[in-house]
Amino acid sequence: MKFVTSSAGRTQTVDARFSQTQIEANINNNGAASKTTIQLPKGAIVYDDPVTALQAQPGIVGKELSFYIFDPSSVALMKNRAFFGPKEDADGVSIAPVIVEDPRLTTKVYLSSKGDIVKVGTSIGVEMKPLTKAEALAEIKESSARPDLAEMTALRPSPSIRNPMNTRFLKLKLSAENLKTFASGDFQKIEKVGDGWVVCITQPEKVATLPISACSKLQPSWLKASHLVPSDHPKMIALAKNIVGSQTNSAKAAEAIRSYVNSIMTPDAGIGILRDASEVLKTKVGVCRDYAILTATLCRAAKLPTKPASGLVSFDGTFYYHAWVEVFTGSKWVPYDSIPNSPEFTATHVKLSEGNVDTAFAFTVLSGAKVEVLEQK
Repeated sequence: MKFVTSSAGRTQTVDARFSQTQIEANINNNGAASKTTIQLPKGAIVYDDPVTALQAQPGIVGKELSFYIFDPSSVALMKNRAFFGPKEDADGVSIAPVIVEDPRLTTKVYLSSKGDIVKVGTSIGVEMKPLTKAEALAEIKESSARPDLAEMTALRPSPSIRNPMNTRFLKLKLSAENLKTFASGDFQKIEKVGDGWVVCITQPEKVATLPISACSKLQPSWLKASHLVPSDHPKMIALAKNIVGSQTNSAKAAEAIRSYVNSIMTPDAGIGILRDASEVLKTKVGVCRDYAILTATLCRAAKLPTKPASGLVSFDGTFYYHAWVEVFTGSKWVPYDSIPNSPEFTATHVKLSEGNVDTAFAFTVLSGAKVEVLEQK
């Protein structure tokens, strides 16, 4: 199967070949070519259309499917579940929707008695409906409302966060319909309480550090190049050496790279696909994910164990989805955010996912989320 994804003039093409045991993928991300092999879990079922597969089962009411989908964006497998929900109104018709639970987003597919799509709804309020070709290609009127996805998915805490950029400690209760678990860390502790999670976040301060060489030996697996993170490329290695210079202190070297990425990059919220660090470095524009991918690449190229992370951040009192990195500096995984000019990493960062690109950026888009501020310092 061939997958082509484009956004703001950038294109990723993935040619995936499926067998009984693995998926071989050849990737071209804006000119950066790579390939990877994904081993299928034992007994795994891979679908590209779970709705049709579920409908094909006899006695479909009460049935469900557990399966995987291939995500060409992160070039990874995502475990999903599909089942028929209770009947509800869909444009005046009572329909039992097919509910598809994906780790990132829950979708409801409403089908007519003939099996045609009536509409598709998502847990963040985005709705899709079939249109005629003429309707789909019609020019959008300038007066038409253009929804902002960042605002649609933003979370507004209660009570509001005061002076978020100077927050050293934050205790929250975070609840959502689809938040079964999420990442913790050296500066973030989580505990399941009732219908939600209590999250305690502490700003990193006075963290013991080791030389870069010692950190590399302690966490060698987080030095490896991975999808979109070409830390073994000679150009990245040379640039990392130039940025770090003779510095051997892991924390100072990480901050030098964070500051460098911040200084060369310009935000561009219109880019909607994951991008290889080589293309990010070439264009020097992007969203927070691009900043994080470039930072992770240069840190690994400098022999600093690094993993991308994603979650929520508040710079102005409202939480938005965001991305950053964590660097192992000898005793702890310390977070670094290349977006702000300041090296201070505030306690208003709530980590949801971490790892390489396939896991760090496969975070859950929270459905019906509520954020309650319990304590702030």
